[in-house]
Amino acid sequence: MSKRESRYHNNRRTTVITVIAVIFVLALFVRQELSNKSIQAEIPGGVCEFHFVDVGQGDCSLFVTEDSAVLIDAGPKSAGEQTADYVSQHTDTIEYFILTHPDEDHIGGAVSVINSVKVDNIIMSDAVKDTYVFNSLLDAIENSEINIIKAVPGSEYRAGEMKMAVLAPIGEFDDYNNYSVVTRIEYGATSAIVTGDAEKGSEKLMTEKYGSALRSDVLKLAHHGSSTSTGEEFFRAVSPRYAVISCGKDNSYGHPHGETLELLNKYGVKYSRTDLEGSIVFVSDGENVTRR
Repeated sequence: MSKRESRYHNNRRTTVITVIAVIFVLALFVRQELSNKSIQAEIPGGVCEFHFVDVGQGDCSLFVTEDSAVLIDAGPKSAGEQTADYVSQHTDTIEYFILTHPDEDHIGGAVSVINSVKVDNIIMSDAVKDTYVFNSLLDAIENSEINIIKAVPGSEYRAGEMKMAVLAPIGEFDDYNNYSVVTRIEYGATSAIVTGDAEKGSEKLMTEKYGSALRSDVLKLAHHGSSTSTGEEFFRAVSPRYAVISCGKDNSYGHPHGETLELLNKYGVKYSRTDLEGSIVFVSDGENVTRR
């Protein structure tokens, strides 16, 4: 091969390599752009408010965006009108109303809510109580023709841009508390777990089943901060930035218990209490959660 031919082949080879390199770089750039767009598409354009409503000694959590709402529990009957008024100030339709378990301090205000706003679906476990409050709730659901969905672990639902996953109840228990429906709410890259009155037995099964998938920004502590709940292993799996305790001022149960507060302090987690601060609100932009 002549020097001229050699130079030709070398130049051609260099040109081909350069073209391939350029194509490779462009492909990476396009791939990165598509990846960025995909990531951006997962972040909602608005905000989601996480409300932990002060209902005295009871539980009520409201998650609301511009066009959708999810309600978890409704406090005791004595706070029913107060709860319904709070909810109706933020939405006129509840896509999903989750009733964690049939204790009066969680379902007592549900009838007032059903009579005040439109409820599309109710999610509840098959745990039942033959009480006036529970039977009145069933009557209100039937009269309003609300769709009832049985809580099944692993089930997922969407309310607008919110995603919901039912985590519990798992397994068999002899008490109502461990039959609590536990829900994880996702909004963009942020999340919150609401636990009802789930105790350490239920928490243990959730930790074993989901592990690090429990990780969330906000944790509504179970059973009003009782020492029967919020086991350390479960708490570490969730690793919340914020914790919320819903309980009544000077309640007769001594909630929250000292052991629970010690655990929160041990891990340096910021916590809020409805008995001291009233209703507690966090705001998520899909990427970060801040306390209002």
